Amino acid sequence: MKVVGTGALAIGANRTADAFKGKVDGLLGISGKDQRSGAITTGQLQTDSQKTTEVGEAWVTSPRFEDVFGNLEPKEKGVARSTVDEMKYDVLYPHSSFKDMMAVTNTFQSEITEAANEFKLPSDLVSGMVFIENGGGVARVSPAGAFGPAQLMEDTAREMELRVDSEVDERTDTTKCFMAMSGYLNKQRDFFGGNLGFGIWAYHAGPGNVAWAIQEYLIDTERTDIGSLKDAYEAQDAVAIRKVSGEVFKWTSDPDLKLNVHQVLSNPRVMERVIPALEDETELYVYKAIAGAEVFAEQNTDSGSAQIAQQQ
Repeated sequence: MKVVGTGALAIGANRTADAFKGKVDGLLGISGKDQRSGAITTGQLQTDSQKTTEVGEAWVTSPRFEDVFGNLEPKEKGVARSTVDEMKYDVLYPHSSFKDMMAVTNTFQSEITEAANEFKLPSDLVSGMVFIENGGGVARVSPAGAFGPAQLMEDTAREMELRVDSEVDERTDTTKCFMAMSGYLNKQRDFFGGNLGFGIWAYHAGPGNVAWAIQEYLIDTERTDIGSLKDAYEAQDAVAIRKVSGEVFKWTSDPDLKLNVHQVLSNPRVMERVIPALEDETELYVYKAIAGAEVFAEQNTDSGSAQIAQQQ
């Protein structure tokens, strides 16, 4: 399953990429690996040493940033912070539809908050995701076919029990679509052991692709192969599905293993084997979602300090 909705923000991300592309291609030695024109990738930001926050340096943080990236080592955490800031200040705030995107999000706050509370999700996170998804309207259609203020694909909407047919499309029903959006995010969070970061990425890229990235990461860092969830489903092998799902759950839920979505997204093997096969700048979605939550909070409090603080 895949929810696609960042196309409205792609132009800003592509502009940001232009300043990095030549230098980073040289650093990574993989010029031409990512064929999407101008796409800024998490790997590019990860290797931009000038943007790394050093140990002991203060950086801006927020509750949602800590939820997702809080268990990283200081240097990795600083890189994640710089990536979120790129999304905020180079993509979201300058976006031509910023006011309309925020207006849609604020208009339906009661429905969004009710849906978030139903699934015990942070309402500012769901609001931030609605903000980055809606494109400034309630009936926008992405090139991939995602529709409505939550930009749900048809199959995902039906999976979450929305009616989508030739007569009715409940993806524009703002009560039902936000409930479906939150339910789907919660489903992904549960599948990945309660790990919010992997849940957010799976909301966009699909659980099979995220499990594939984890598989490649573990092959690279632990010399262990947990197996392919996508292959197991294609073979309709129930035993393999349970085995791989169990391994994914273990690695994403065990606090002693401390597996973080940023580590997977910035892993060279994942960047080489997985990311080029995916679409819609999905490698940036987690950072963009956290940026969206922070922007929403900043726009809806008397002072940004109510949600955003300095972290030593």
